[in-house]
Amino acid sequence: MSRIDELIERYCPDGVEYGELGEVCTLARGVRVVRKNLAKDGGIPVFQNALKPLGYHSESNRRADMSFVICAGAAGQIGYSNTAFWAADDCYTVESAIFNDRFLYHLLLQNQPKLIVQVRKASIPRLSRTAIERLRVPVPPMPVQEEIVRVLDSFAELEAELEAELEARKAQYAFYRDKLIFHDARNTKLKPLGEIGSFSRGRRFTKNDYAPTGIPAIHYADIYTSLGTCTYKPMTHLSESSRDRLRFANPGDLVIACTGETAEDIAKATAWMGDSKIAVHDDCQIFSHNENSLYIAYCFQTKDFAKQKLRYISEGKVTRIAESSLAKIKIPIPSQENQTRIARMLNEFENLHSDVVSGLPAEIEARRKQYAYYRDKLLTFKEKVS
Repeated sequence: MSRIDELIERYCPDGVEYGELGEVCTLARGVRVVRKNLAKDGGIPVFQNALKPLGYHSESNRRADMSFVICAGAAGQIGYSNTAFWAADDCYTVESAIFNDRFLYHLLLQNQPKLIVQVRKASIPRLSRTAIERLRVPVPPMPVQEEIVRVLDSFAELEAELEAELEARKAQYAFYRDKLIFHDARNTKLKPLGEIGSFSRGRRFTKNDYAPTGIPAIHYADIYTSLGTCTYKPMTHLSESSRDRLRFANPGDLVIACTGETAEDIAKATAWMGDSKIAVHDDCQIFSHNENSLYIAYCFQTKDFAKQKLRYISEGKVTRIAESSLAKIKIPIPSQENQTRIARMLNEFENLHSDVVSGLPAEIEARRKQYAYYRDKLLTFKEKVS
């Protein structure tokens, strides 16, 4: 930090100039692309309404090392691409000859909370161009910017290393799980889910039905936010007055989320292993069967299962999968003995994996807080009086 203090004393001892972002930067809106014309992987990333690419294009309309602001959907989120990319129409790129590219990114991240509070809440959240242009930002001399970038990027790199370690551990577990389930697949008949068991849709309940205690229930969002491969305790309870209009899963049934924000959320499942029936939301399917429930739940997590479900997911205002489509997805069904063996091994490995990675999310969060602290400290300057 003393190096930065020295540079400030040398180049801007009386403070730095401030200006509105629209005055000191060029803000450019992207160009619309049609999602169905994009590839699912490879090629040039396309950023539209999230920091995750919408898909991949054959050409780019923005250079590498540029910051961008999402203005619809995940409105207010700040991104940075170190490769050339395509900015779609809900993505605004920001650049300036008087800013170091990375300094501008850190500066936008510091101002992200100011943008978030200006997002218009509607069916599709939106952020106006004006809100971005009116951000008031400091313009320190380039040597000061470059030294600040060096310091802040070192914090960001530590966080990235931890995130890479976490992803590597997840990939290792996924590889082992898929290999174990499909190791004997050549000698095991693949069966569609519709032949293995039966489906029934849950029944709708709302926030008005919630209660501190009462009827145990699973909401579809619980499955991809809180519940694991199996669950023994409900996250939600409903009032007794709603009982007559509910539909219930029995112990051993799978509860499958059929609606979500992304394709990854769709067809996530948890095996209900409690000792009584549980109410199920209408954006879920209840899958009743006579197989090992834990084994079936692990099958839903495999890469092969994910590839199959992508054929059937319908995307629009709501992303979902139909019961008739779920029934077509095939999984290997070995003997009950092998199902039990595989489920036991995966459960043990999942617990071991959880123990190994349990500290990483907390460490990542600590690094993020450390980065945010120094970012806010280093990007706060005394304003120069004209």
